[in-house]
Amino acid sequence: EILFDLAEVKGFEYHNGLVFDVYSLGVNSTYYEIITGGRYDSLLKKYTGKQIPSTGFAINLLNLANTIFYEKKPKIILLSSLSNFDKAYDISKNLSNYGYELTLLLENSDFKEKDFDLKIEIYNNKILISDKHNNKKITVEESVFYSKDFFKERLKEIL
Repeated sequence: EILFDLAEVKGFEYHNGLVFDVYSLGVNSTYYEIITGGRYDSLLKKYTGKQIPSTGFAINLLNLANTIFYEKKPKIILLSSLSNFDKAYDISKNLSNYGYELTLLLENSDFKEKDFDLKIEIYNNKILISDKHNNKKITVEESVFYSKDFFKERLKEIL
């Protein structure tokens, strides 16, 4: 996700005309300024004595690195009955081992579904996975869900 800000860039009084900042989503769901720049017709006169119209920009490489290597993980909620809580806990450990973060709640808990991208529910020996963004719902046999292949391949397809 990239945002362009065409407003005044603070701290660069020598800019005139078009100025811009470019932000990108990065680690910790923070927007990082990766590019800043604009038009500065009078800046070079300070240093050279000549009025030379110019345009320029700067790239913040550290901030860029924080966004390039960022992989947005979905917000997952795992709902379980008290009788299936041990299974739910095992699932949460497996998901954590693969880098996913999730919230484990007992069913009928008070939560806002809009705050999550993916909902996982345990019913008997089946697991229901719902993706609210793509309106995808799949049911997986519990034994398949626990396999390493599922976490490496199938779960990535769903997400």
